[in-house]
Amino acid sequence: MGPGNSASYMFFGFPIDEMEQLPSIHTVGWEWKEASNNYICDCRIKRWVNGAPYVIQYTVSGEGAIEIDGMTHRLPPGHAFFIEKPGPFCYFLPEDSSHWELKFIALSNVDPHWNKIIGTAGRIAEIGQSPEVLRVWDEIYRLAESKAFEDTFHNSLLAYRLLMELRRWTLRGAAARPTDIGPLEESLRWIDRNFHMPISLAELVKTTGFSRSYFMRQFAARVGETPMDYLTKVRIRHASQLLVQTKLSMEEIAERCGFSNGNYFAKVFRKLIGTSPRDFRENTGSQRTSLIHFL
Repeated sequence: MGPGNSASYMFFGFPIDEMEQLPSIHTVGWEWKEASNNYICDCRIKRWVNGAPYVIQYTVSGEGAIEIDGMTHRLPPGHAFFIEKPGPFCYFLPEDSSHWELKFIALSNVDPHWNKIIGTAGRIAEIGQSPEVLRVWDEIYRLAESKAFEDTFHNSLLAYRLLMELRRWTLRGAAARPTDIGPLEESLRWIDRNFHMPISLAELVKTTGFSRSYFMRQFAARVGETPMDYLTKVRIRHASQLLVQTKLSMEEIAERCGFSNGNYFAKVFRKLIGTSPRDFRENTGSQRTSLIHFL
């Protein structure tokens, strides 16, 4: 799959008694999106909503993004989102992403399994850690591509297999996840997803449910620095990557990385890195790379 093969997907419409309400696969596909495609799907707009109501979309390579209830989440390789259409969701190819190679599957009649998967995994999950889920997904795609779906019951059987592997994976993940640092880890993930937004200490505290003083103590013990210092380093790390990988102006980089303006961004950058963003961009080779990894 690559730029020369931008879209491949199959639609299924087997006749069935509606009273049976069997889980079913509506659409399965694999696509490559680039900036020239202007790829966006706004699930809040009725004319952009079609097909089955339950959608899973997985990042193979590149990076996508989804807005959920007004909050933007990045989707690097291995990550997937679980949404319903219509709903408060909008997914798209970010401007700073070279491409988004993705595979998706749309399902019908999957309650109550869907709600249990969402309740355990959340809207965004790293299903790349589950080879069993991906194997079933790829089998469905191969059968669809070769037109080997026998009938609606075969379709439903495959839908069930995917749902059961997802449920098994989410339950295993919940059992393996440590409970004592969960809220703090969620706070770190929240920073990594939303560093480009204006973020206050009060918002960070709210992500954990802790009191402010307890949150500050736990964060310092876990990370070794204050929450706002950690946030600043995350922003500078992303800014360093944009300096190296793009030709964006200082103002544009500042905006994308959560700084109020280019001057403030340059001041913070020099304080942490020891050189100006412009000089950092102009330097070459190992020095540049080592600075990025140092952060």
